[in-house]
Amino acid sequence: MTKFSHDELKQRAFERAALVLRHFYEEQKDEFKDDAKLHTRIFETLIAPAHIDVLGMSEELKKQNCKEYREHVVPCAWIRNRAFAMYHEGATENDVASMVRRLLKIALISSDEANIINKKYKYTMPDGWKDDMKYPITARLDYGKIKLIPRD
Repeated sequence: MTKFSHDELKQRAFERAALVLRHFYEEQKDEFKDDAKLHTRIFETLIAPAHIDVLGMSEELKKQNCKEYREHVVPCAWIRNRAFAMYHEGATENDVASMVRRLLKIALISSDEANIINKKYKYTMPDGWKDDMKYPITARLDYGKIKLIPRD
């Protein structure tokens, strides 16, 4: 049986997601506008939770000592739509895999904090935000004044 390291498995997961996203894009490219017809749970199916980085936990979550809410830092719908747009622009599967790996991150926050950011930015990022290293991927958390700290 072939053994893969954790890093190899993680990279394969993001490459697998990029391949599947390409297949769905190819099936929809003639109708694609801004919103792909593909459930965002696809990421949960293709990428194991152990391969998705957790950036930290909110100060509020630690203070309240309540049940954690696993919030995607960048909404999966935004990542999915960006992948379709990238394919539409001629990007490769490696380009899309890198984008998904860079943006698919989790923050552990309270359900109250999740409600604050999801009220306005459930499927989108704040106005003016771009998929660019100059813009923090925590923009939604910043909007909700959610400060992350390292997990215990």
